[in-house]
Amino acid sequence: MHRLASRSLLIALCASLAGACSNDTPADAGGGPVDSGSSDMDSGSTADSGASDSGATSDSGTSDSGATSDSGTTSDSGATDAATPAGPCPATRPDASDACTEEGRVCEYGVRTCLSVAECVSGAWQVAIPRCPPPPTGGCPATREAASGTACAGDEGASCVYDDGLLCTCTSCPVPYPICMVVDPPVWACEAPNPDMDCPVAQPLLGTECSMEAQTCDYGCEEGERRVCSGGGWIAGSAPGGCPRSTRRAKRDIEYLDADDVDALAGEVARTRLATYEYTDPALAGRRHLGFILEDQPGSYSVDPERSQVDLYGYTSMLVAAVQAQQRQIDALEREVRELRATRPAR
Repeated sequence: MHRLASRSLLIALCASLAGACSNDTPADAGGGPVDSGSSDMDSGSTADSGASDSGATSDSGTSDSGATSDSGTTSDSGATDAATPAGPCPATRPDASDACTEEGRVCEYGVRTCLSVAECVSGAWQVAIPRCPPPPTGGCPATREAASGTACAGDEGASCVYDDGLLCTCTSCPVPYPICMVVDPPVWACEAPNPDMDCPVAQPLLGTECSMEAQTCDYGCEEGERRVCSGGGWIAGSAPGGCPRSTRRAKRDIEYLDADDVDALAGEVARTRLATYEYTDPALAGRRHLGFILEDQPGSYSVDPERSQVDLYGYTSMLVAAVQAQQRQIDALEREVRELRATRPAR
């Protein structure tokens, strides 16, 4: 009975944090920028036949496809007519009202910061054309590694795509979950490569070719960040349960805890001071929350001090350690009871 209660507690603790995003993503790798500007899709607009994009303007003054930034790398723009790998979508962006056969198929064209989207609806393509903003002031950092976490002037929302297809975005909210902790000045928040070697490194464009039917690749915790291979092309999928995601492929220097380490973490959990509070943001006022204060837990695995937030993955793992330590205590008590019963004189 004690063992069942202990396991039930573990399940409840983990379920309560199932939607939390973990911070165990691999370090950024390098790769030169191939575009600049951020995605600003006018999803409600439908392209007329032959309509052209409002291409992003580079610092050199050139625009549309093939524009070159100050660093000499190709700038984003001209996203509509870029070739798409063979798959269930046309190789180039169709015109509005062109015939299509695969109802509901969505196809993306261009680069991720400036995408055109075509959807097959009632036998004809409906095409949404983006408004592509200019690249960041001063251009993109040379590599994702150089960009990650560094200040990005005042270009809030501007993005750069690197050779591996991964994005760095200028934002004052680099980690939005569970609550946006604003940083000033904004910094470059960069995507990490997908740790699954069977998946594309960066989130593939919808409709581009895939070969392993029903393969699923996750690229974040938000709705629409999952990709599923269906009918020879990538489609958007939902990810029930969200994060955390964890895999050995994304980690290094793995060291398993021994019983003493687990007991130490259990003791830290037992000493955690809980408090109720309200957030200072007026938009979040009026509701009290339960938790702990980061400054009360210096040096804890449950704290992400650089982002002023709880590391929910670390916190959940500490709760697992507490359950494991308690289970060992329960097992020891049960053994002691059995021994006492075995030596008790018969009546």
